[in-house]
Amino acid sequence: MRTTIRDIDILKSINPLEVAGYLKTQGWQQQSQINDIASIWTLEVYEGEIVEILLPLNSDFRDFPTRMSEVLQNLEIVEHRSQLEIINNLKNQLAEIIQISVNHAEIINGSIPISQGIQLFASAQKLMRSAASSAVEPRPYFKGSFSEVTDYMQKLRLGHTKEGSYVLTIISPLQVDNYQSEDCFERKVTKTLFQALNIISLAPEQNLSEREDILDKAIEEGVSANLCAALSDMINTASEPNLSFNLTSTKRIEHTSNFPLEIKLNKQILPVITEVQNKLNSRQATWGKKRKNIQQDTIVLSLSSPQTLVRSTITGLVIKFEWFGGNEKAKVIVITMIENKEKEVIIEVNRQEYLIAFEANLDQLPIICNGRLIETNEQLILKDVQNFSISRK
Repeated sequence: MRTTIRDIDILKSINPLEVAGYLKTQGWQQQSQINDIASIWTLEVYEGEIVEILLPLNSDFRDFPTRMSEVLQNLEIVEHRSQLEIINNLKNQLAEIIQISVNHAEIINGSIPISQGIQLFASAQKLMRSAASSAVEPRPYFKGSFSEVTDYMQKLRLGHTKEGSYVLTIISPLQVDNYQSEDCFERKVTKTLFQALNIISLAPEQNLSEREDILDKAIEEGVSANLCAALSDMINTASEPNLSFNLTSTKRIEHTSNFPLEIKLNKQILPVITEVQNKLNSRQATWGKKRKNIQQDTIVLSLSSPQTLVRSTITGLVIKFEWFGGNEKAKVIVITMIENKEKEVIIEVNRQEYLIAFEANLDQLPIICNGRLIETNEQLILKDVQNFSISRK
């Protein structure tokens, strides 16, 4: 059952100019205006069927709340949405709306246990942050935050909840001057989010955690261990929850990408999400810009040689550590490019260099150093290391 807005103060607070702007963006045509009293708008909903709205223009008139209520009722019928949603769109003239719907037995009259509500809100924040991070640079796992992500998260707002299931509404404001541009970061985030959610929903049938090629593509399209963790937390808010994600906008914005604007998940997908998350956490491949920056700028080794010594500069991402304490050399394994192929190189480091490697791994940044590169027993080892540091280019 949908709610009819009857509160006179709410109805009188609706700005007729905002309604007129909203009607225009939804395809309505203004046919005429009666002085400063009202304007008449029409919309063709089906072939030959015209719907008409009489929009009141002066809130000082006694019948203004009644006439505005009629406008909301007509929009509710035409758009198949509640009046609360429509008012929310009117007050957020240019934004994309992400609605996360949770439905399970413990939801009563649209309310949710407070512990579950807190977990849902925290998980939603993590979900949006992970999508924004992937929109900046796709990675299997994120540590820290990009400045673009911090700015974006500060702009997000929470909207009204809906009736029935418990619905969390996230408002992602858009800029008037660039919302139709491919460079619009806010729209890139929502696109990344729903691409990733779609991939997760299809994960069981695509064997996502078992296929490296599919997992590679999933990371590029926004799937990360952080996103999987947020989804797991959401699903674990109750024993048998059903989750639904819906993307709408306050204006007629075209979503040209081939991903659905409504995605459903349930408890049965949790083991797959956990498996994908674990896979991404232990991921050894390199990604995005960092992957392109990995270079080996000295003599190329021939693996057929029994042992070759060259002085080399190595740049690569840290993928593994080995240190048993004491004064013995620690070992750090990085992945770098040799003959245009990814190769693992074992670097012998001291305690200080080991800590630098650990920091680089947390931030997913490459290290750079010099040393003697040795090939022995089909292993590449860098000895006598110098200038070991994090490459922040």
